[in-house]
Parts: sequence; C-alpha cells; structure tokens
Amino acid sequence: MGAERKRHNKTRTGCTTCKRRRVKCDEQKPMCGSCRKLSLDCHFRDGTIGHGGPFSYPTPGSDESSLSTGHSFHFTTQDMELLHHWTLKTSLSISIESVWQEFVPECAFRNTFLLRAILALAASHKAYLLRKETGTSRLDGYYLALGAHHINLATGPMKDALENVTQDNAPAILNFGSCNFLYTLAASHYYDTFSNYFCGNQPEDSVHWLKIWHGIRVLRPHWKWIESSPIARLLPKRDLQRDYIPETPEEHDIDGRLHDLKKLWSREEGCPRDCSPKTPYDEGQVESFTVALRMLRMAFIFSSQLLRRLEAPLQDHKDEDVERTFLAAIMTWLHQLRPAFVALLDRQDIVALVVFAHYTVLLDRMSFKWYIEGVPQQMIQAISEQLGRCGARHLIAWPIERLL
Repeated sequence: MGAERKRHNKTRTGCTTCKRRRVKCDEQKPMCGSCRKLSLDCHFRDGTIGHGGPFSYPTPGSDESSLSTGHSFHFTTQDMELLHHWTLKTSLSISIESVWQEFVPECAFRNTFLLRAILALAASHKAYLLRKETGTSRLDGYYLALGAHHINLATGPMKDALENVTQDNAPAILNFGSCNFLYTLAASHYYDTFSNYFCGNQPEDSVHWLKIWHGIRVLRPHWKWIESSPIARLLPKRDLQRDYIPETPEEHDIDGRLHDLKKLWSREEGCPRDCSPKTPYDEGQVESFTVALRMLRMAFIFSSQLLRRLEAPLQDHKDEDVERTFLAAIMTWLHQLRPAFVALLDRQDIVALVVFAHYTVLLDRMSFKWYIEGVPQQMIQAISEQLGRCGARHLIAWPIERLL
C-alpha cells in the first residue's frame, strides 16, 4: 500500500556524538552537519574534533557526587540544575496537577530510569526556553546533549524494570512512558523524528517514537497498583470510551469528513487506483482501521464539546480535572492504536498515513503546550511529502488546509 521502505547501511566511521544520539552522521569533518546544526562538540574516532559552542558535552562522571539510586548514577551539578528546573518549571508546564511536581521526583529517586527521564525532559524544556528567549538555537545544543545523554542511559534500567514489574516501580514505569514520549515530541524539532519516520528514512537502530508510548501496556495486568498510588490523580475521571454525538455544525462537518475515511479500506470509491494494496487488508488490519477511526471521531467530538463549555481558554483554566480529561482525550488515541495499525504506519501504508494525518488536526488543539508546539505541522508536512510521491496527497487536503 505504501512506498517501499528505503534501506540504510549502518556507518562505522560517523562521529561518536551522533552515535550516542542514535542519529545518522554525514561524516563531514571536522564537524558533521548534525552537530553543526545543534552546536554540539563533534568527535571522530580518528581524533578529529569540531567544537560547536561555548559548552562541551557533559560526560558521565564529570563533577560526580556520591548519590546512587540502584543502578550506577553519578549525580552532577548539571543534574542538580535540571532537577531544580523540573521542580520549579517543567513539572508545572506539563500539567497544573501537582503530582508531577511532588510525587514524580520522589518516585524517581527510587527508580533511576525515571530520574533520567525527568532530567531529559527538563533539559529539553531548558533548550526550548533558551530558544524562545534568545531567538537562536546557538546555546540550546548543550541542554539537548544533556537530554540525549540521560535518555540513552535510561534504557538499561528501564528494560530491567519491565522484566520485573512491582508495586513500587509500576508508577515509575507509567511516568517514564509519559516523560519519554513528551521528550520525543519536544526534541523532534532537532532530530527530524517525524520527517524520517513518515517518509521511511528512520535509521534502523533508532528508537521507535510511537512504541515508547505503547510500551506502558505491560502495566495492564498490574493496573491496581497504579490506581492505589498518587499517580492515579493523573487518570481521567470521565468515560472517554462511550459514544458522543455531534451537536454543532462544525462538529457535524468534522465527523462527516472522518466517517468518509472508512471508504479507503472498505473497497468503496475514494482510494486512488495506483495506491490500492497488492492484497486486500486482512481482518486484523481492517479492525485496526475501524477502531482507530471510531476513537478518533469520539476524541474530536468530546474535546470540542469540552472546550465549548469552558468559560475561559483551556490554557488559562485552573480546573485540574478539566485539563487532565482534555489532554487524555487527545493523547489516549495514540495509546489505543492496535499493533496492526502501527505496523502499517511503519510501512508508510497510504490509508494508515491518511488516518494519522487527520489525527494531527486533533493534536494541534494541544499546541498551547510547549512540547506539542509545531509538532502537528511537522507531522502533516512529512505525511504530505510521502503521499505526494504516489499521488495521494489530495486525501489529506483538509488536514493540510488546517495546519499548513
């Protein structure tokens, strides 16, 4: 259904900075294009070094303290700075719910993978604020490097936790999934995450951005531990699964557009003949499309009706339950995607891309959050380029009109 995925050969001669960040290196010396873009120090194995800015990359063990939390973790003054920033700013920028500011750090000190995740997200937030304040990306490369450093080192402890879920680490695993996913969204501006993914150019050894969010499904058998912890305050209290009925002309218009998408996999008129699948979709794939579309329609209607009933813009609202429910209605859609749908998306399947493109319009309703700002536009631009290659760009005319 989609364009054939491009093959990528791993390089052994790229700079160590790109290798640590798990991105492809163009191997330009003395400084590769990726490091130049982010103002990072660029190190090659032959000793070539390109300096990208006034800061050097923080290395594990520099300015170490004796703090250790299970796995090897040497707390540095840079980490203290990031934890301070998390407490005063980043946690409050995620949600007005105080759990992020109070319980999450407490949980993180018992689980190093979560501690690294909140430090990475705090570093990304610092980079964002620097870019906003100075109007340049020259200085934010330092904090981006710090963020990448912590996310990479969180992988081992996180895998260990997933193999042994307990009442103590279950809330940490859930919080890690959330923080890591938000970090991926926030850092996508620098790493071309969505351009690479939707256009089939993602390096083979890179982390799958969507599976980061899906990984927390391992907690389903242990959900009672989540509900009995303070993190339960982050869960929506309203039913997001039931059917919602459009009420306004705009809601009817959007719901009608989404309803018509089912023609793309039901063999009805609508899908370009040259983009038809070589073999019909199987039952599991059809079900994955059906579930994704139904939940997308409900999320659009629910969020529209919630916003319409507010007396003030959501970003100015002080009701924790309202904000929590609104954000959950939009972000939960990604978590509910069936593995069959994600597999089709991985292959740049036309129909999966079209459905996801319509989701970006919904995601844009969260653009008042710094970690979402500009992300829907990145996504739709990449999907538009991919669909344009096979003459299917007209299928996302409405999302393009709304976002670009």
